[in-house]
Amino acid sequence: MAHRCFLPFVLLLVACSFSMAAGQDTSDNKLLCMAEMVSNIENSCSRPDISGYYVALESLLKDYLKKCFHTNFTSNRALHTMLPDLGTDVTSYLKSLSDSFKDLEGIEVGPTFIPAAQINSEIEFELEHNLTNSHDGWILDPMGIGSIFNYDGFQDLTEVVRDPLVVNNVSTDVIHWAGVHPYFQNTSVYYDSTQRKFVVVVLPLDGNIKLLYYRRDVFDSYKLSVPRTWEEVVDVATKLQSLKLDLNDDGLADYGFCFDRRTDCHQGYFDLMSILAPYLQYNGSSQGVVFDPNTIRLTDKNPALVDNPAMTRALQLYSQLIALSPADTNVTDTCDVSGAAPADAGVSMAARFANGSCLMGVGLGSFFKAFNASAYRGQLGVALMPGSFEVLNRTSNQLVNCTAELCPFATHVPATNPAVTTSTLTDSTADAAAPAAANVSSSSASGNGSVLAASPSPPQLPPPPPPVATRWLNRAPFAAGGGWVAAVSARTPSDYRNLSIDFFAQLSSPEESWSRMLMAGSPFDPYRLEHFSNLSRWVEAGYLENDTTAYLGRANESFNHPNIVLDLRTPSTKTFRDIYESGLANLTSGSSVDSVVALMNASFAKLLLDPQQKALRTLLADTYLATINYNNIQFLNGTSSTDSKGGEGSPSWLPIAIVLPTVGALLLIAAGVVYEVRNTRKHKNLFGKVVPPGVGPDTTILVSEIQDFAQLAKSLPAEVVDRLLKDHHDCLRRLLLRHSGYEGSCEADSFVLAFHSPKDALLFAMEAQAALLQVVWPADVLALPACAPLYVQGIMSTAKPKALDDILDVGDEPIAPASASKMKGFSPAGLRSHDHSRANHFGSSGATLPSLVNVPATETYTFSNACRRAWKEASKDDPNKVLIFRGPRLRMGLHAGVHSEHDISHSKADGRTTYSGDTVVMARAVAQAAQGGTVLLSEETYKKLPLERLWDKYLVLHMGEHRLRDTLPNLNLYHALNRTLEGRLAYVGPISSLLQVDPGVLDAPVGCVTVAFMYVVGAQTLLSWNADVAQQAIKIFHTVVGDELKRRKGYLVEAVDGLFLAAFQRPSDAILWALECNEAMIKQDWPEDLLAHELCEELVISAPTKEGEVINTVVFRGLRLKTGVDTGQVLGEVHAMTGRMTYRGKVMNRAARIASTASTGQVLCSSDSWQLAMTADAQVMLSNKVSGTSLGQFRLKGVAEKIEIHHCRKVSNVAPARRASSLVMSMADHWKWEQHLSAHAGGGGGVGGGVGGVGGGAVGPEDILLGGDSLRGAMLSPRSFTRPGSFRQRKNSDTQLDAANAAHLGIELAPDEV
Repeated sequence: MAHRCFLPFVLLLVACSFSMAAGQDTSDNKLLCMAEMVSNIENSCSRPDISGYYVALESLLKDYLKKCFHTNFTSNRALHTMLPDLGTDVTSYLKSLSDSFKDLEGIEVGPTFIPAAQINSEIEFELEHNLTNSHDGWILDPMGIGSIFNYDGFQDLTEVVRDPLVVNNVSTDVIHWAGVHPYFQNTSVYYDSTQRKFVVVVLPLDGNIKLLYYRRDVFDSYKLSVPRTWEEVVDVATKLQSLKLDLNDDGLADYGFCFDRRTDCHQGYFDLMSILAPYLQYNGSSQGVVFDPNTIRLTDKNPALVDNPAMTRALQLYSQLIALSPADTNVTDTCDVSGAAPADAGVSMAARFANGSCLMGVGLGSFFKAFNASAYRGQLGVALMPGSFEVLNRTSNQLVNCTAELCPFATHVPATNPAVTTSTLTDSTADAAAPAAANVSSSSASGNGSVLAASPSPPQLPPPPPPVATRWLNRAPFAAGGGWVAAVSARTPSDYRNLSIDFFAQLSSPEESWSRMLMAGSPFDPYRLEHFSNLSRWVEAGYLENDTTAYLGRANESFNHPNIVLDLRTPSTKTFRDIYESGLANLTSGSSVDSVVALMNASFAKLLLDPQQKALRTLLADTYLATINYNNIQFLNGTSSTDSKGGEGSPSWLPIAIVLPTVGALLLIAAGVVYEVRNTRKHKNLFGKVVPPGVGPDTTILVSEIQDFAQLAKSLPAEVVDRLLKDHHDCLRRLLLRHSGYEGSCEADSFVLAFHSPKDALLFAMEAQAALLQVVWPADVLALPACAPLYVQGIMSTAKPKALDDILDVGDEPIAPASASKMKGFSPAGLRSHDHSRANHFGSSGATLPSLVNVPATETYTFSNACRRAWKEASKDDPNKVLIFRGPRLRMGLHAGVHSEHDISHSKADGRTTYSGDTVVMARAVAQAAQGGTVLLSEETYKKLPLERLWDKYLVLHMGEHRLRDTLPNLNLYHALNRTLEGRLAYVGPISSLLQVDPGVLDAPVGCVTVAFMYVVGAQTLLSWNADVAQQAIKIFHTVVGDELKRRKGYLVEAVDGLFLAAFQRPSDAILWALECNEAMIKQDWPEDLLAHELCEELVISAPTKEGEVINTVVFRGLRLKTGVDTGQVLGEVHAMTGRMTYRGKVMNRAARIASTASTGQVLCSSDSWQLAMTADAQVMLSNKVSGTSLGQFRLKGVAEKIEIHHCRKVSNVAPARRASSLVMSMADHWKWEQHLSAHAGGGGGVGGGVGGVGGGAVGPEDILLGGDSLRGAMLSPRSFTRPGSFRQRKNSDTQLDAANAAHLGIELAPDEV
């Protein structure tokens, strides 16, 4: 970290020197100020700063100049806040507050309004991707607090709430923290283990608590007692239902209860927890209701409190109450409360209760506010949440009766509900005095939830007769959701953090809290002490006194209850809620209670017992235990809850915190830190709407279609098709705003969407593919084979695995491309050049499949086949299953770049923007080439993606070059895939194109692979001589050898400057490719300047035929090549940056060393390659006139074992008695060749001009065909295989070479080496 600290220290010293030179005060105070800032900089450098190094530096220097020199900075942008869209009235209020803040502070506030149900996801998205300079503060649903803790996103507000704020140089206690109810004071903090104290991270703006609401007039009329337990709730609701009342004269019988059965309203989780709470929690909040604190740290046990009689009882009660609730909606219906946060979506049932459709229900303050506008106002009854006489013994896993010892917070009540009805003890009198004081305690509660009225002279009632039998009643009020809170981003610059604090301090002030609270339609409920005690303020706002008294009394009593149940605030809270809601959806659709319990338990087990999720499990344990105050964690702060301000009368358990595990946070920070600055508005206007993307190279069009939709539509009833499309559309539209996407058009199953950047489009596509798996599709859809759920399981190869040491040369020197770090690369078809060093930077840069390591040594597969071997289909009961398909399969195509204004149309009638033109045509063609469940990218899209920031979550695979339509140019296509859905690779079909021009990664060989390294001889020399000419020549080289590679079905691994690295399934193809590339070099139209260079000049051999004619044969012309080939097992990986296959293994090192040893024009291969080629493809090799001469066994640099090397060349069909092609000679000594020719009959000519023969006979035309390869082979031999001053050839390797000829030519015949 020292290098990071150097710059700020230098700047600080410069600032100090400047101030002294300018004659500024250098008093002790100034020096102390400077010393403090030096310490702050040192501390900032000692730990990673998630907000980015330069953001931190800017913040420190601003603080330094402000504190030490009283220099203020003028903000040059608006304060950006992210706020939930909670309806017209609340949105208008928040906009008005933003405007007034500008008048107060002189800075504009730019609020972005997000649908309430999505705001947490938006915040987490910003923090996960480290999108700095985005929003300076947020209002959020507390269920996301745990996840935001993980990202270290919260600014510490402890000093803010304790010390008065300074606004316009005036000190004022804006927040008035002491006036916040102690419950909310303590649920706004978490324990900082590094500082060993609690820190405040959010400002409460709302207070949620579940209460039982009932019609007091109906209970009076029919002499019904207020239910104390959930079993009594069912009995009373059944009684009300049986009366078949129609008190609201709507022609329909009034329902006995109000439960919302629609999954889309997300009330199931809250309702189930309300019922379950008193059975599971009876020993205080630290006992918890979701996970067992005693087992949550045991990674081999499922800590979810699901598989027990308490859950069974709760599900039975829930099912009974659903049957007594409004039945005019279905489980799958869409909620009519659009965009609300889950906890606030209960307003639908609140409206039903207010209009008399149902006569009893549980809910938040929305029931009270809705009833205030009801025709029945004044008849509201409110009680604590029902309790239970039985609780779960977690040791025996059985329900047992409550006792004073077992249930310390229970109340002693008659065993049966006494004949005390609301006519004898009504809530109108009983609740009158409930809110008279802020510290109403549970000791004032009667058994039925009523509170005795206070009066100057309370009447003396005779004591009731002793009950026949009594029982202990356990209550556990449920703080569902917790209520909206405000938070300041820790990642924004310090001046904007301070402004954000000022803004939210104003919002949380007492007066502003009243403004929100008293709005009839707002979701904000009481959370300040004065909200519960100042009854007159409510009455002045139009609320009826009796109803308000009942509501405030029960709410305050609940918040003070020592057994209150806190809602989840851990990471993955939404996932856990979804498990419960999925189970309830099955329950209300007809599944049995036992099957639902099993389903939920299995879902938790799969998530929490996964060995790969140990980090999540540890983090979950830490945060969950802290939120329920397990093991009295508040005393780590050194004070008890009674020491806090405003905490008089609050129970000792109240300090509740969320511990941010230091190690886990640092790991997440290290993985998440990237350099990225997002558009400050995220391309949204002041109303949170996405601005349509305009003309520009980054504008990306995404076209999506359901595969085989026409056939699906024919196979399904019309109403099912409509439902399918609705669910499909809803899913995509919910995700669109998060990624700043704009809906250009939608026709049936097809969307045309526009995004401001390729990254936004890709992230949307990835999330959509995963989200579609979770949609509750109609059963008829899932019954179709094309839409049925498909589970897979990763498997290992059945072949005996090879040790990695057998595949990789761990100690060998790495092979790097020749001059890769110095030379600009050329790649065919626009392929990005890359080098091995980038792959090393990312480590395992792709999806390394088990089968790629364990392929038998002699077997070769394509990557596609290896994927099919790596996964097998699994049943839904398999604990290791992975769901990869479920429901209709969506294919998507992306293309970036809108270049004409004519391609964008704006409609004045509806304000919509639509897209057309070449970009849409291209995106649609790409989409139609994809298979279902596939996201295809054009090369223009791929080039603009910041893959270095996405590789850990997403795979991008090169799918080859394709011709999609006759009217479109050839395209390189890329397949983007979420790493959690890698199993889809086993089921991805081929690209639907007219022609595949170039193979993709799925065609790459894996297992036993033949590798060929081809080098341009003297490439660096040529580039130094004339870079422009050399680059032009190398470009021709890449084009030619690339075309030959396609013809031989090889796979391009790397192409950079003078290197071409290719892989083949068959060694015969590799050898023929190298030989044919040598031939092709001679035929190219090289620049004249290149041919004038000695490394590239034309070399011609003249030789007579048997008929006496002289034939001139071109041996070299243009770039010279040399190639090394080897075969062996490799470890294949998909490179994160290029999407292409990369290889590691001994074979790579051996092939590279063989190539570097070869002389100009030579194709050398290992004996493994040669023997396999002659065994598997002997006919192919013979028909192409390929021969190989063994040069012996040699020890190459970096290769441990000796390698036998063969020299491959093309020869004639007819061999003369003595052939020049049989000689293996030194490359440099052409004079030896000249002497050889002139010393025999017919000789006398020289190289390039004379005539020559071999051994007394003329050279036949068959000896100088094929580009002079026979003659080239005679002239060139690997110099590194010889000793200085001599030339060696294996004895008996050429039957035409006798001792006399060898001596004449200066060749030493060496014995065969073993």
